[in-house]
Amino acid sequence: MLAQVASIFADGADAARLGPAVRALERERPDEGITLFYMATERYLLGQTEEAARLAELAVSKLPEARVHNLLGAALAALGRTDRARQAFAAAAAADPSDPAGYVNLGVLELERADARAAAAHFAEALSVDPGSDAAREGLASAFERLGEDDRAARLRRPQAASQRR
Repeated sequence: MLAQVASIFADGADAARLGPAVRALERERPDEGITLFYMATERYLLGQTEEAARLAELAVSKLPEARVHNLLGAALAALGRTDRARQAFAAAAAADPSDPAGYVNLGVLELERADARAAAAHFAEALSVDPGSDAAREGLASAFERLGEDDRAARLRRPQAASQRR
């Protein structure tokens, strides 16, 4: 039950309400991966990125789920540890190939590194997994723009493309 409550507040990026749920998890299940994950999530939301990365590393060793790898990757990317972030996002995609988040995160990381071709491949993979992913569609359009393929980017952003996805 506590993990479900923590999930709601984490999904809403509500660090203030996540905190009490995390403290309760720490009391009830101090060494479990799910507790470490929500502790890391709280620290990340509070901008305590180094601590978030440390806790996420511990969490992923006990709970190797895609969401934990994605959190670790986000914290590492924020700290400028790009190679390790890429490994974490790739691990997220491998942990749950049906979840587009790992591919989207890889795409964003590659866009930030100015490798639009690699970014496009990751965003395309995310769209193959979830054709309705707005983040993947926008990311792919951005990658196409950087590659000078403005027509392809425009087609992805057309309003009728959005209505056809529904």
